[in-house]
Amino acid sequence: MKKFLSAAIVALVVAVSAQCSAMNSVSVTELNRILGNWYDAKGNLVLTISNDYSINGCKVLALYLNNDYKPIFAYQSSAVYTRRINDGHGIKEIHMDYHSMPTIYQSTPDYHEMIFLNGKTALRRTKEPRYFESVGGIYLGMHKDDVVKLYGQPSSVNNNMGHITWKYRGFDVQFAADVVDCITIYKNNDRRFDWSGLSANNAKDDFKRKYSGREGQTSRRLIIGYGESLSFRQDCIIFDTGF
Repeated sequence: MKKFLSAAIVALVVAVSAQCSAMNSVSVTELNRILGNWYDAKGNLVLTISNDYSINGCKVLALYLNNDYKPIFAYQSSAVYTRRINDGHGIKEIHMDYHSMPTIYQSTPDYHEMIFLNGKTALRRTKEPRYFESVGGIYLGMHKDDVVKLYGQPSSVNNNMGHITWKYRGFDVQFAADVVDCITIYKNNDRRFDWSGLSANNAKDDFKRKYSGREGQTSRRLIIGYGESLSFRQDCIIFDTGF
C-alpha cells in the first residue's frame, strides 16, 4: 500500500559525491519537523536530532533535495559515523525517508510518524509503540518478530519489489523495514478490528457509524484518527497509515 510521503531522506552511509553538488540545497530549518529522539521498533534510541541541527552530535554541513523531493543530510564525520569511514576525518551522508499523515486530514496526533533510516530501520517518536486500532493484536508499526509470536510463521511470503507480505488465514500483513505497514482482512472469516469489533463482513456504513465523530473521510478512505485509515475493496478492507 503506497503511503503519503510528506518528506523523504534517502538511505545509505556513503562518501559525499558529485551527486550532492547536482542537487538543490535548502535551509537546515527543514529539520524542524523531525527534531527530537527517534526509537526503533524494539525501543532502542537510535537518533537524536537536536535544536542546533545536529544528529547524534554530528554537525549538519548541508541539506539537499533531489529530484524526488527527498532531502539528503550530509554531516561532518564524528562520533558513530566517523569510525565507520576514516577515523573521524571524512564526510558522510545519512539517508532517511520521513512519513506522516497530513494534518489537514486529522486533528489527533499521528502515532505513526516514521523515519526509515538507510532503507532498513524504521524509527518512531516514542520508546513504546502507540496505536489506536489493531487487528487480532497486530497493530501498525509492530515488529515482525512480535507478529510471529502471536501467529507463528505465515503460510506464504510474497515479495513484490521490496514490499514483503505475509499471508495468514483470512488476513495479510505487509511490512516496511521489518515493521507492519498494512493489514488486509478478507470477507468470510473471523478477523476483526479490536477497538470497533467490526470485520470485513460489515458494511462500510457500519464503520462510518462506529468511527463517527473521530476524523472523517476522503473520497477513498475513512480516516479513523491517530494517523490510521481504512479503505474498502470488494473482498477486503485495507488498514494502513497512508495515502
